[in-house]
Amino acid sequence: MKNKKIYIAGKISGLDYNGVKKKFTDAHVKLLVLGLVPVTPIFLCKAHWNWYRCMAVCLYHLAKCDYIYFLPDWQESPGARIEQKFVKLLNIKQFKP
Repeated sequence: MKNKKIYIAGKISGLDYNGVKKKFTDAHVKLLVLGLVPVTPIFLCKAHWNWYRCMAVCLYHLAKCDYIYFLPDWQESPGARIEQKFVKLLNIKQFKP
């Protein structure tokens, strides 16, 4: 399982950026320690991009991943719910540490 790409999905919009950055960075580090290659939305998108552009970029990168890791708040996120449907279509497996 080492060196497999794993996308991190969770709520971003409407939350304090510093809290979001910490939440995603903590997950990123946790997955790195397990030998995985995290793909983290907050590192993919620029702050001035709109939601649609970020989703397009994130889905592009998600399609290249081997796994998806859902943060506990993912169901509160319209974007993460789209990502969940997307991975089902692509048969990308959910990672549960």
